[in-house]
Amino acid sequence: MIRVTGDDDGVVDGLALERAIRTHLTGDPDPTRPVCTAASAMLVFERADRVAPCEFSATNVPIGGDEDPWQHPALVELRAAHARRELPTGFCAGCIWRLREGEAGRCPMVREYAVLPVSDRPGARIVVVRLGDDDAGVGARVASLLAGRVETLVVAGDDPFGSPEFASLLTACGALDADTRPALELRATVWPDPATVERKLGEVPVTRARVRWSEDLAASLASAVAIVGDPDRVVVEFALGPKTWVRLYETATIAADAGVMCRLTVDPALVELPLREQQFVAQRLARDWGRLGGDARPRSLAESAYSELLADVRAAIRRATHEDHDPSTVLDGSGAELAWPQLDDATLVDADTGAELCCRAFELRGTRSLRRWVEAHDRGQLERAAVESPWIRMLLLSVVCYGRHEPAAHVLRAIYADDKRRRA
Repeated sequence: MIRVTGDDDGVVDGLALERAIRTHLTGDPDPTRPVCTAASAMLVFERADRVAPCEFSATNVPIGGDEDPWQHPALVELRAAHARRELPTGFCAGCIWRLREGEAGRCPMVREYAVLPVSDRPGARIVVVRLGDDDAGVGARVASLLAGRVETLVVAGDDPFGSPEFASLLTACGALDADTRPALELRATVWPDPATVERKLGEVPVTRARVRWSEDLAASLASAVAIVGDPDRVVVEFALGPKTWVRLYETATIAADAGVMCRLTVDPALVELPLREQQFVAQRLARDWGRLGGDARPRSLAESAYSELLADVRAAIRRATHEDHDPSTVLDGSGAELAWPQLDDATLVDADTGAELCCRAFELRGTRSLRRWVEAHDRGQLERAAVESPWIRMLLLSVVCYGRHEPAAHVLRAIYADDKRRRA
């Protein structure tokens, strides 16, 4: 058994975890291996004054300006706890929840970190830097750790090429000899053209890349493949959420055309939707198997990728519902809304996807996001689109049927005022 320590102590099934690790590694793990190897290999920075032991940690710890983050007492104790086969709730809540739900195979400690080797050498071999609004000084802070110690530097951000902190890290890497310079993995949403990227990088090569979904995915992906030079070392990262819920098939197809694989995850914002919309997304994902499963599966998706994503979506909804004790928050969400496609979007224009999506919209019972989608369009534009598409008319009808909504009703009255259309 593995002991859980902290506010919610107890035990979890260690045998299930070991079986999952053995399956993931396709071999027997080292019996002296810590229960999780992440804290023994990496440091994660979002700010210059705070550090976390892994990318999924529920907690980060404050560090002083001259302090060696690797030797922070809380992280030293965490590594010792993992060696004793203990999981502290303060850091490991996400993995603990999965283990207690019987989902050992989908724990980050298995899916992401089981392949990390255990090393007796002190210090982080992998450093992850997440660039964002509060990242001032993080470049200089991490640069001080790089020389001869770090094997892989991972930089993640929406647009790292415009970040002064990324420029600081590139300068530090460029000053190192080739045999002491860490390999650079870059995870970005915005990838400028290859010439611009090469100018920013200078002499520092990118060894691996993740391209996050965006409206310009095809162009960004082409740039990343050109920079890395090998499609096998480039991955498209797709997070299913309120803005991307209708983009999975399109994303998988773009990735397949570029010869790269997709990494499917769940956007945390998904569980901020009203419960009915969360369930709608999960049900639509389940029905989408006809386009994404079996012989129809794009080659950018691993055989188990789709089923694992569906399981992760259902688990995220279940966990959010279990942990949130405010019924109004569970039912009405925390402000997030589904982003519906534009009127000329292929999802609505295509006969199959338009029919499936718009007819199923009745399940939402005129939800807030649909009402606002209608209100965001010019009435004349919406009426012209509805005249051409029975699926958009079905979408409007799904809004009107579950409460008075004058903008949608106005469009439908204008369309069906014509006797010929009404008879049709």
